[in-house]
Amino acid sequence: MEETTALHEVVQRGPKRRRVGVGFDGSFSRQRYQLCRATPEVLAALRAGQLCYAASEPVAAAPATATGGNSDKGAAAISSAAGPTSVRICGADRSYRAALRDTSNQLLLVAPAVIEDKENPKPNPNPNSQDESPSSTFLVRGSVGSVIDPEKDLGDLSDLKKLMASVEVTEGEAAALDEARGFDFAAVAERVALSAGELRKGLERLGCLELGGRWRGIAARVYHDVAKAVITDLVASDFLLHAVDVDAVCSHLEEDFDVRLVRHVCHTLRLEAKDGEAPACDSLTSALCPRKTARARAAVLLHGRAGGMDPERFQHAWCDALPGKSEPEPECLEGLVVEVEIPHEDPSIEVTYKRVVLFDEAELPKEPKARFGALFKRKSLWTRTEISPYLAGYGAETAVLKLLAKHAKKLKGLDGSDGDEARYCAR
Repeated sequence: MEETTALHEVVQRGPKRRRVGVGFDGSFSRQRYQLCRATPEVLAALRAGQLCYAASEPVAAAPATATGGNSDKGAAAISSAAGPTSVRICGADRSYRAALRDTSNQLLLVAPAVIEDKENPKPNPNPNSQDESPSSTFLVRGSVGSVIDPEKDLGDLSDLKKLMASVEVTEGEAAALDEARGFDFAAVAERVALSAGELRKGLERLGCLELGGRWRGIAARVYHDVAKAVITDLVASDFLLHAVDVDAVCSHLEEDFDVRLVRHVCHTLRLEAKDGEAPACDSLTSALCPRKTARARAAVLLHGRAGGMDPERFQHAWCDALPGKSEPEPECLEGLVVEVEIPHEDPSIEVTYKRVVLFDEAELPKEPKARFGALFKRKSLWTRTEISPYLAGYGAETAVLKLLAKHAKKLKGLDGSDGDEARYCAR
């Protein structure tokens, strides 16, 4: 259609009656645009060229450009010849998962209003009408029938975990590491669709080892063996956690493990300094975190024990083997271990036993439905206090309550209360 052909005319009611024309631009296309509904923050980053988007498969990110939008509603049109059904939008520090949702009507993408020249008005497109020509015209450049709705990504590290597992340090390599194996950071970024900031945090959270500029995972058995040896040496050497001589620990264990691996495990247990503060150690010693050390010791005790341990026996074994005569509180194990009831080996005997088992929050899927499935598979009934650490990553308390209401059935507490001791089961 010609640019001047009016598609529709609207009379705006009010103190002054105005006629507005809507026409097709000469470059109108139904296939050229894909609409993305975005927050002002995402929109600004898109227009500045700081974000990229990619389909879920393959995971490698491809650049996208913002071609226009309505800043009031936070929408931007992303140029795409054939838009994917789901995308991940990646930035420097965070990423978003977006789904392509169909709209009930075709949405028209229009250019800013073109005000008519009153001295040289264009002819009225409807000569039979007694009304004046439109006072302004909107040009339709394209139309879309679907919108991409981005939501903040939950930081799913499953792809990163699989990649690191493909080059992980195994038991046979623990005594002498191979520097040639692994991926540099650029190679990791090419294979995992996460922002650079999320990748760095993810590599640290997974306890990955950087060696010669290459990143590798560490097999759980290897990590627990080294952590056990480190903690045992700390107890034997009577080191205090705020002043651990890492060089001495390495010299004690160098016959069994590569010194670089021992240093890395100590690094994962370090006490992190607050912003603006110097680390609580000098150049010769390192300060280890009591909470991290206690959690590592608990994981060592329970790793590989499918049936768990008796709660009382676990408590004694756990506390007696901690360095620095520390007395950790049970709360430091939240999100790592949980108490369950194990049935008797003989199904005909209706007796259950309480056991403490390893159930690490970091190993659970990030997608809420899948996570709740894993939670209720491990334990059929949870109190609010027990389940909260496994949902803390989804946001504030209000967000957690919404997830519980959607994916779990709430029961009254044993005392009839409706607070922290309220219990939850699968729907």
